[in-house]
Amino acid sequence: MKNDFFLPQWYLEGKTNRKRKVMRLSIMGIIIVNIVLADFLIIKLNKVKNLDNRINETKIYNKGNYSDKNKGDMKEYKTLDTLSQVNKIIETGIPFKNIYIKNKKADIQISSEDFNYISLIKNIEEENEFIIKNLVLPEEQNDKEIRISIELK
Repeated sequence: MKNDFFLPQWYLEGKTNRKRKVMRLSIMGIIIVNIVLADFLIIKLNKVKNLDNRINETKIYNKGNYSDKNKGDMKEYKTLDTLSQVNKIIETGIPFKNIYIKNKKADIQISSEDFNYISLIKNIEEENEFIIKNLVLPEEQNDKEIRISIELK
């Protein structure tokens, strides 16, 4: 006895067909979601790989620039060298108004009435990297600024 409930065959087949359709749709939905997530994963991995490649290229490029610098091609690096040397001699507590650096020359404006400029000049002379070209003290001008023009040796 196959069917004890006396249900019609078409009803039983419809019920099993409906279950199959639901299972197929849910499996297809899961497969589609997995494909979309895999695509996103692949895209993100490619972006990370491209970013790593760019970083490595810039590292190689910068290493090449530094090696060119040592060979004597100094036109592009004069300002950067001057900036690095100025950072060595300048103290952090100095109230700067303006610093202008071009090639080997640096113009520094310090706006303070109570600033002890003698210690700054001593730092510049002790470092022995710069030549002081011009020094304008607050007594000589109306705006009470100390202006120092220095040049990298």
